Amino acid sequence: MLNIPSGKPRPDLPILGSRVPQPEEIVMLSQPVLKAVIRLGEELRDAHAMWAIGGDAGEIMKGVNVHTDFIEILTTKDGT
Repeated sequence: MLNIPSGKPRPDLPILGSRVPQPEEIVMLSQPVLKAVIRLGEELRDAHAMWAIGGDAGEIMKGVNVHTDFIEILTTKDGT
């Protein structure tokens, strides 16, 4: 049962435990892709357009277990 401070207990909400991930569940960017992302950040630091890393490289940075060997850069119309 989930108890919320100064609220009513919520037996209808499941309690999810946490655990240490297994080595195969931990994802990281490969060294070449990581170096490229760092370089992009340095080069685009003063850009006036909005930009972001997308695709599989962006998913890895969010913790998704995928593998990539390239970087997708998303930008606004001003960044073209």
